[in-house]
Amino acid sequence: MKQQKDFLKIEHGRYQHIFDLAPVGIWEVDISASISALKKLQKDGITDIEKYLEEDDSRVQKLSSLIRIIN
Repeated sequence: MKQQKDFLKIEHGRYQHIFDLAPVGIWEVDISASISALKKLQKDGITDIEKYLEEDDSRVQKLSSLIRIIN
């Protein structure tokens, strides 16, 4: 248990350091819903996802709307 806490403390410090020194804004996002939607398209038989998305801009907007900003 102590090893896990020590590991998490080190990892937190490492990521905090990266965040603090980044010359640009950093967002943490959750794209899991978009990935699920893309997998469903594949399951439904869409083999050329790029072509499918290029055919209708609203499809890209829908996928984009599924992305959540976490932090």
